[in-house]
Amino acid sequence: MRNEEGDRRIVELVADQDCLSISSAWFYGDSIGFEGLLSASRMLCNPIYEGFVWGYGRGAMARDSQPREMDNSIPGKALVEIALARQDDRLLQELRAVCEALSSRPQILGVSVSAQRAHLKSPYGGEALDADERELISDPGSAIYVDCLHFEPVLFTALGVALGDRMLVEEGIRQAIAFIDLLQDPSTGLFRHFYLERTGRAYVDSWSRGQGWALLGLLDCLEVIGETIDCSRIRASVSDLITALISSQRPNGHWGSLTQDSLSSDESSAAAFFVSGLLRALRLGIVDESVLPVVRRAWSAVVDSTDPNGVLRGVSAAVYSSTRESHYRNVPLDQLVPWGQGPWLVAREEIGRYNNAHEGSEGSISVGEGLLMEGNTRD
Repeated sequence: MRNEEGDRRIVELVADQDCLSISSAWFYGDSIGFEGLLSASRMLCNPIYEGFVWGYGRGAMARDSQPREMDNSIPGKALVEIALARQDDRLLQELRAVCEALSSRPQILGVSVSAQRAHLKSPYGGEALDADERELISDPGSAIYVDCLHFEPVLFTALGVALGDRMLVEEGIRQAIAFIDLLQDPSTGLFRHFYLERTGRAYVDSWSRGQGWALLGLLDCLEVIGETIDCSRIRASVSDLITALISSQRPNGHWGSLTQDSLSSDESSAAAFFVSGLLRALRLGIVDESVLPVVRRAWSAVVDSTDPNGVLRGVSAAVYSSTRESHYRNVPLDQLVPWGQGPWLVAREEIGRYNNAHEGSEGSISVGEGLLMEGNTRD
């Protein structure tokens, strides 16, 4: 099989596995899975994956006539994009209704509550908890999760731009900044995983996939709104986060499940998240080309972790949350999940965009012979 055919085939395999990994509407982590399918359709010039997103989204929105707590995990960016592509005004108005429902939720320091009852659990790995921590699990109260930075602010900004509604855009930016203020550690640049209203504090400041949710969510907001609103606060946050990520990459190109913990296992999804995030930040002028060696090592790690069936190995299961870092070291790995497959496809599209813009230059990214599909990405 020629390289070009083989390259197309591996993207198809990853996308097919992405479709299989999406099993509910909506759940934390779906968003990047749907975005990956749109990336696959663009890379392959094949509408089948775009059709999957449209059909899935329309069916889920038609079914859910009443607001649900998990609406905060809706893949807003992907659904706005598909609604515009298919000229689906009804879907756009349904998304507006979701925004109205989300806006009515209680807030903690300016951020809408992610879960009225925090998704707190005993640590994977069985580390013993003291009495206070056991009691906290039984009644944790409400929580804010960093994952939602990839869901809610982006939905508001993308839909606001699509509808020409500046109030929606400004609300999305306000939310993004509130997430930064609540969860980003100014001393390290890293985002903490979650905040509990009951204790009044945030927990776990180096969960690697959490950094990916924050990075892509903030970049999505910046990319969607362009230069229409001053977003210097968000750009500074992204710059600080990237500085922290670059310093914590492992020699093999991966990041640990906890970026600051040498004992944690490699988390393959993090490398995929960060490839697309770093290249997008480069495209937006937040970083310069000094990030390219980091990108090349990370993509090489992603390629090496991809099996012949198109499954990204070394991806952890749903983490939920814990007050103990040992929990994050022991989450089961090798899961077929949208937060593994989707980032692979989004990263691959960003590589194609970068290579198209630097065609013929020595700076093009060409690691992973047989997996890269050079020059086949459409803008």
